[in-house]
Amino acid sequence: MSNFDESKVNRQSDGKFGFKAAGRPAASLDALGNSFEDHADKVRDCGDEQMAVYATYPDAAVRYEVAVHGKDVHREMLMSDTDVSVLSAVAKNGNSSQVNRLFDHENKIVRGACAYNADERLLQYLAKDKEPYVRSSVARNTKNMDLLARLENDKDESVRRSASVYERLHSKTFNFENADKSELFECAQSPDHTVRYECAKYGDEEVLSYLSTDDNAAVRSVVAQRGSDELRWELVDDPDYMVKNAVAKYGNKQHRNHMLANNPSWLLRSTIEDLNRK
Repeated sequence: MSNFDESKVNRQSDGKFGFKAAGRPAASLDALGNSFEDHADKVRDCGDEQMAVYATYPDAAVRYEVAVHGKDVHREMLMSDTDVSVLSAVAKNGNSSQVNRLFDHENKIVRGACAYNADERLLQYLAKDKEPYVRSSVARNTKNMDLLARLENDKDESVRRSASVYERLHSKTFNFENADKSELFECAQSPDHTVRYECAKYGDEEVLSYLSTDDNAAVRSVVAQRGSDELRWELVDDPDYMVKNAVAKYGNKQHRNHMLANNPSWLLRSTIEDLNRK
């Protein structure tokens, strides 16, 4: 029987677990009247001057991409940003100076994000944070077994669970196949993409939904293989060939026709046409 504690996870209005709450902000129309999707690739691939322009965009989804794909000088422009997701991305991707100015932020999500990029001294400090969210983030990002042992005795159940999962991951005793839902969700938040990949192989639809926005294409490819047709619609326009190929192979004809209508590469087009003939 699963020990998954639903009270520990926020639910959305449709009753599903709100796993994606701390991800990229929802895209909206920017000041120029263009949607985020219209220039997402440009944000990721542009030069330094244009990246600096994007750092000032009113659309938080654009600024988030700057925090992830820009340089430290661009993240410096975002240090006073009011959007939690943007600041969290700065903390995860920034330099030590930026992290050291954010670890005492009033928002627990920002403080938790600092653990991804923290040295041992800062991890020890964050392990004493008043918020279980932050202490759990420390458990996910430390390999200090003494610190994990301390967190396994934390007063909060969710922190103890996080520490237990990562202690077993680091000691090579964690069994993905027999893990319960709460443990797999912990693994889905690991900074190690190989752990998230294994999680995608065994997670249920809600865990897969969380991983559908993973920054690793191999992880998203597994989501495309194992997820529902509804979830594949979230990946049908993925920028990576491997992911789109998985959508074509494991999805339905509607998915494939959508990709055909969007001028796919010759290799993907060939794969889709072969699948449609079967």
